[in-house]
Amino acid sequence: AAELLAPAREWLLLRAAGSTRDPGQRQRLYGSVKLPVVRDRIAHTEAQTLERFGMYVAAADAYEKLGDIPSAYRLRLTTDDAGQRATLRAGLLGYIQRDARGDNLQRALEVLDAAYPRLDATSELIASRRAADGGVPSRAASGFARVPATQLTDADVIAWARALLAVGRSGGAATCIAARRVGA
Repeated sequence: AAELLAPAREWLLLRAAGSTRDPGQRQRLYGSVKLPVVRDRIAHTEAQTLERFGMYVAAADAYEKLGDIPSAYRLRLTTDDAGQRATLRAGLLGYIQRDARGDNLQRALEVLDAAYPRLDATSELIASRRAADGGVPSRAASGFARVPATQLTDADVIAWARALLAVGRSGGAATCIAARRVGA
């Protein structure tokens, strides 16, 4: 029974650290964790703890070090500074366009949409194309719908129609294709 309690103690130490406001006390609790599987979770716990206690800049840095770029942007975008938000918007769009994949792409698009519900057409087109390419059809379908038709290429219209099909809107896909003379 004692052998079973040791791993539980490690997880409880990690949990206690995650609810401790004092950084020094958290570090002491982390220092008591010896099991590698639990130690591997310390950085994640610290990032979550910093966020929990409203230390958003430090939490964003911690998430970024973990490779959780969408969470880092989500926290950095809590600023009210318009200049900083514009810089962050450009950085987030760049991340979406070049680096985000899989779940990180979907989460980055969610962060973008929450922070900037009304994007300019160029930004919307970047996000919509990546959503279409990255397997986020609902975001692709709604995004392409917000871009003026004159800015859509034939490839965009086909990607939009595919996204509509993927979300079960075959009528919308047919209308999309019929409205444009693809290849003309």
